[in-house]
Amino acid sequence: MIKNKCTKNGLSAFAFNLVILLSLNISTVLASSTSDPSASGYSGKKGITLFVSKSGDNSDGSSWKKGFHSIQSALSAIPDDKGGHTIIIRPDTYVEANLYPVYKGAAAGYNLVVGDTDGHLGSGSTGRIIIDAGDPGKGFKSYDWINLWPSQLFDFMAIPKPN
Repeated sequence: MIKNKCTKNGLSAFAFNLVILLSLNISTVLASSTSDPSASGYSGKKGITLFVSKSGDNSDGSSWKKGFHSIQSALSAIPDDKGGHTIIIRPDTYVEANLYPVYKGAAAGYNLVVGDTDGHLGSGSTGRIIIDAGDPGKGFKSYDWINLWPSQLFDFMAIPKPN
């Protein structure tokens, strides 16, 4: 017979041990069944891998040579909403104002967008991946306001010069 002795928190030692045991089992199950397609324990759907590279031919994104020139093209080429798909991006600057997925993935396997910043995924390049979300036609504009001469500032801002 188990005696039910209360602890400070109102739980018996038996109930406390049961809660600990259950939480350890649940965390073990959660750790072994991940929804991250890049994790070693991933057991969900393995989708396609698409490549984004400005040096690709912009055809179907199935390899670095056939890489899409834009991230949006790769997002649009995801074939279904079952998840597990991966988009790998080569270091470069991509001028894309509004990125949106056609499919959002699935609860048991989301889609990944990965940057090959150190070249270990086969892009043959190292560096940063910059997504310029400014003007989609011309890219983000940055001006050195401190070093503009007053006359240049008036010209730039289309303000009539004082007489």
